[in-house]
Amino acid sequence: MFIVEETDVIVRALLKGSKTELLDSWSAIEKRLIHTPDHLLAYTVMVCSWFLIGIIMQIVEETEQASELQTAIHLQDFYSIQSKNMLIATMKEKLIMICGYLDANQSEHKYIEMIKQYIETHYRNELTIHEIAKHLHLSRTYISKLFKRETGDSIMGYIIKFRIRIAKKIMEKHPDLMIYEISSQVGYSDQNYFCRVFKSATGLRPSEYMAKAKRTQHT
Repeated sequence: MFIVEETDVIVRALLKGSKTELLDSWSAIEKRLIHTPDHLLAYTVMVCSWFLIGIIMQIVEETEQASELQTAIHLQDFYSIQSKNMLIATMKEKLIMICGYLDANQSEHKYIEMIKQYIETHYRNELTIHEIAKHLHLSRTYISKLFKRETGDSIMGYIIKFRIRIAKKIMEKHPDLMIYEISSQVGYSDQNYFCRVFKSATGLRPSEYMAKAKRTQHT
């Protein structure tokens, strides 16, 4: 009755807080429910309740929050269902309720912005995916996959690019600073590692970039 791929699409729509995508995905399932035999109503109700529980468990597992949704489903509502129309209406209502809750309590787009904001605020410190996930009360696996899917970049890749961008600004403004001073200002305690990362990102060693910045200032 419920196809795994469809379930995944619904979960993605819920995590985005996208009611439009949710209803588009739900429509195919609704059509199948309409054509289920009436004498299988009790079985269909049971399967639908399992379906909702599975969705909630997947959301909780991925985000490590919103566990209160498990109680918000109100499975007792299914005990009084006496028709397919009532079942369909109940299912749709609960999915929309979940979508609204997640949209109000951070959609995936908001998670991306929160990850970026945390990085841009704490780039001077030692940053790990574990630390970011802990701060956001999300799982490391979830934020890693989400960030890669939505931005095309890994979280660590974004951290490096942001740090190098800041380092370049510092060099351009203060070309007489020591490399280790710049390195420490952008979160790298190991100057040699900073130099390798900088050259990999820009094609120039920090000393070369700073010399170029000095020449620019004197022209």
